[in-house]
Amino acid sequence: IAMPCNTAHHWYDKQAANSSAEIIHIGDAVVAEIRRGLDRGRVANLATRGTLVSGFYQHRIAAAGFDLCLPQDAEFQQRVDSAIMLVKAGSIAQAAAETERALHLAQMAGADIALLGCTELSVVAASLGDTNGLVVVDSNAALARASLQRLGYPVQEARGLPTVSSLPADGRPSLRVTRRAS
Repeated sequence: IAMPCNTAHHWYDKQAANSSAEIIHIGDAVVAEIRRGLDRGRVANLATRGTLVSGFYQHRIAAAGFDLCLPQDAEFQQRVDSAIMLVKAGSIAQAAAETERALHLAQMAGADIALLGCTELSVVAASLGDTNGLVVVDSNAALARASLQRLGYPVQEARGLPTVSSLPADGRPSLRVTRRAS
């Protein structure tokens, strides 16, 4: 199971304990995505306040050996919140501009990696302009890659997003469910 809502992972432990199917944690997928290209760096998380308070990204990122960069500038979180609301309103270009401003503030605070840790921010990922060398990790693209890999599909890039490089002849992926031991 893949849950593309970042905030829902606050309840991951309870959900996983009550599910007979494997649930891929978005935080684990993000750490794997970061590790694909980097072995160290300072990570800023652009996320809802709820996701930040839950701490699941911070714990996983720190456990993986990456430093956290938490911009203390109130404008940073205001820009993130604004971008999220603009996506919900359908104003993608404006949301991308707000996200770019938040990315700039994160970089000014010392981040070299920025995590788009909100589902709405994944919507603007492809619309972002020059990030001035800041590595941007889209949480939902990371989850998609982890899901495809878990199903056994080779993954390749298409405009920076994971895609299946080959499908069975019928064009449908086979779903393999692995039950966890009780």
